[in-house]
Amino acid sequence: MAGAVEIRTVAAHASPVGRVRRYGIFLALAILGCGGSLTVPDGGSTGSGGAGAMVPAALEAQLYAARQTWMVSKTSCTVYSYDRRMTSVFGGASSTQVEIQNDRATRRRYWTYAMRAELDGGYGWMLSWDETGSELDIHDGAYPAYSIEQLLAECETILTQDPTQNQLVLTIGEGGVPSTCSYRPNGCADDCTSGIEIASFACVPLTDAAPSF
Repeated sequence: MAGAVEIRTVAAHASPVGRVRRYGIFLALAILGCGGSLTVPDGGSTGSGGAGAMVPAALEAQLYAARQTWMVSKTSCTVYSYDRRMTSVFGGASSTQVEIQNDRATRRRYWTYAMRAELDGGYGWMLSWDETGSELDIHDGAYPAYSIEQLLAECETILTQDPTQNQLVLTIGEGGVPSTCSYRPNGCADDCTSGIEIASFACVPLTDAAPSF
């Protein structure tokens, strides 16, 4: 219902390894569409995003808390990896897997999820490329190999989109990792969501395993 305010607290788990577990305080000025996603449809920025635009205060507070949490978490998580997704309502998806060691990107791998002939028309993950060392960032079409600090900075820019014209969603995962940070134009029914979706995060190097849903 427009104008409603919901504050929900979900307890975090202690383990620093494994899938991102959502926690924190989620604040919303409305819960509209998209399966009940938490949104902030009004207040804050008066522009359409970019230089000079502002993040709504409730979301800015979450971002600040996430940065403080990550500063503490990274002291015991100097090597980590994550899986950043792009998904489509039509069934397709892609996965950009990133490995960071001591604040430097050391590996980036890109997978696509689509129909495969060997699966008799079924969907499956297919590795497109795997970058390491001097090959990092030579391919286009995937998300950049960002550190958590860079993801939080990107998230701040994402959340400057005009909240009167977009649904803004922010979910902070365990350790201060932004598991969801996105905007979606009001009234859009298909692939309109832009931003960050982290499917998994772990304080370990990348393995050779394919992504999983």
